[in-house]
Amino acid sequence: MKPRRLASSALALAVVLGGAGVLATPPGDPAAAPIASEATETASDRPAAPAAREGDVLEARAPADTVVAIIGERRVTLAEVDALVPADARRSVGRSPLGLHQVRGEVLDMLVMEILLQRLADQRGLDGIDALVRREIDDAVPPPSHAEVLAFYEDNRHRMQGQPFEAMRDGLVLMLHDRAKRQAFAAWIDRLKAEAGVRVRIPEPRVHVDAVGPARGPAEAPVTIVVFLDYECPFCAKSFKALELVQRSFPSDVRLVVRDLPLPSHPNAARAAEAARCAAEQDQFWGLSPLLFAARLDLTPVTTLARQVRGLDVAALEACLDSGRHRDAIRKDVAAAERLGIDGTPTVFVNGRVVAGAVSVGTYRTMVDEEMGRVPLKLDAPLEARAATPPPPQAAPEAPTPAEPPVPTPAETAAD
Repeated sequence: MKPRRLASSALALAVVLGGAGVLATPPGDPAAAPIASEATETASDRPAAPAAREGDVLEARAPADTVVAIIGERRVTLAEVDALVPADARRSVGRSPLGLHQVRGEVLDMLVMEILLQRLADQRGLDGIDALVRREIDDAVPPPSHAEVLAFYEDNRHRMQGQPFEAMRDGLVLMLHDRAKRQAFAAWIDRLKAEAGVRVRIPEPRVHVDAVGPARGPAEAPVTIVVFLDYECPFCAKSFKALELVQRSFPSDVRLVVRDLPLPSHPNAARAAEAARCAAEQDQFWGLSPLLFAARLDLTPVTTLARQVRGLDVAALEACLDSGRHRDAIRKDVAAAERLGIDGTPTVFVNGRVVAGAVSVGTYRTMVDEEMGRVPLKLDAPLEARAATPPPPQAAPEAPTPAEPPVPTPAETAAD
């Protein structure tokens, strides 16, 4: 199997994006600096530059020979990745820098995975990657036991649409077996990456993002972090904790701003966002938000959570919710996310450098240090291993940020 076929098939499944790509160069790069005029014109004579608009690209294009992955002795360049991005994918992502950044990341993940698997298949004398995956995953992961299936059914009875266990059993077996194989595959790929010393990094685009919303940290801080999040997204909960810790670690240097992107698949996220903004009116945003992330919002009213926050006037919060006065601001955040090409949560901008998905506290701290000039920002090495692992080849992609695993409907079960 060739890398081009694998990467292209992944993109055919994954590319419903909105971007194009102009990537960041390091601050102070002389190639990106303006050339001083030899004329006598002064700064006051020149017309003022127009204010940056949300989504404007702020820095120049990364060179094609930028190293974006290190796999042992193998170096992968940006040009190699771009050669695997089909023309229709480039047309699909349009003009937003985030779209192409995400496409490149997906292609690079698949390319790294294929390089590792093909090497291992060759070492073991197997006929390609498919044979290797069948032996290591399909044939090695047993189906769930009756007790495991029954336990899942009982734990999720409220989602079974009143169907008896016998009607749901076969579909649940298939779903749980598939999930186990995906988890085994992800763990296997992570081990292979660690053994090979894989390090990857697609240069982040740097774009202008409006820092509007509940915030912590001084307005004049040299580093502004803006996060788009959804209160029913488990990965957002992790990122929120990490970003809070980073802001507390750099209280004078970092300003953290929260913006809302409640996903259509999460019916309680928009009301939670309203509640958080209502709490912000009483300077209690940072007290209520962690509780919103930790709770099952389909089971726990936000007002119940609000009563746990010391000093929060619940009656005033309820009146704020009833007024709906923050809904327009939330709609504006959603529209801004669409303009920026954001299609999932969490999405974080560190001085305009985009970070999609949940990453470690260490990654955020490193980016803050880079922005402060304490460590050099190098686009070509060394790089931190990516946290996300793609699904097995030809597997259907999972829905983004699921709150719970999907449960087959009775019709699906009967069809199987």
